[in-house]
Amino acid sequence: MDLADTDGMGSPPHPGYRVHPPAEEHVMPLVHVTLAAGAFTEKQKHDLAARLTDVMVAFEGSEAFREVVWAATAGISAGSRSSGRPP
Repeated sequence: MDLADTDGMGSPPHPGYRVHPPAEEHVMPLVHVTLAAGAFTEKQKHDLAARLTDVMVAFEGSEAFREVVWAATAGISAGSRSSGRPP
C-alpha cells in the first residue's frame, strides 16, 4: 500500500476515505472566528463575517467564490477553558 493511500501514518484510511475528491465535489471553505461572548454586537459580527468573506474572495481571485464561502462567529464565555488555561 502506497503511503498516499493511507491516513498519513501508514494505517488504512477510514471507510469512504478518498485520496482525491471527485472533480464534481464542491469545496465550501469555512472561516470560523471565536470571540469573547458579548464583546461585539450582532451588527459588528455580521460586518466581520462580510469582511472575512471579502478577504477570502480577494485571496481566491474570483467573485464566484463568494457564493461558497462560509464565515461564522461564535461566542465563548469568560469561564471557558482551553487546554486547562483560561482564555
